[in-house]
Amino acid sequence: MDFDEEELDETPSKVIDPLDSLLSGVEGSQLPPIAPDGGFSPAIGEPFKIPDAIPENFICLRGPCHYYMESIMVFGAGNTRDSLPREPLLVTRRCLRIPGYEIDLSDELVRDCNRFDPMSPEEVSTLEVRRNRYYQANPNIVPFKIPNGKEA
Repeated sequence: MDFDEEELDETPSKVIDPLDSLLSGVEGSQLPPIAPDGGFSPAIGEPFKIPDAIPENFICLRGPCHYYMESIMVFGAGNTRDSLPREPLLVTRRCLRIPGYEIDLSDELVRDCNRFDPMSPEEVSTLEVRRNRYYQANPNIVPFKIPNGKEA
């Protein structure tokens, strides 16, 4: 078998890489910052923002629902040496419809629910009266204030 030397010429100008056509116009991503120890520095920032829960887009607040629970805690992890302007808050939302089982709603907006059971205005006012009596009877316990002015 005779081969033409031009066909076997593998100089860089004659070699065609099939990936060149597939990757044309594609750029690599940036590397993360390098840590003092030489490794990659993890990207630590503000915690994921939970959507605003307002009655228009969160059915659990319309009433509010008997089974809805919301807790707000100071989330100090990741705030080393006062790196953030204020302590971030961790908001946890749960549905307690089934006894012994919690449905985590923290990262969701519940627009509709077939188990929605709103509290009557009388039930809400009774709850508020009980809370106020408790704080009056225990003046050393102060309700937590969220930075926007609401009580938790």
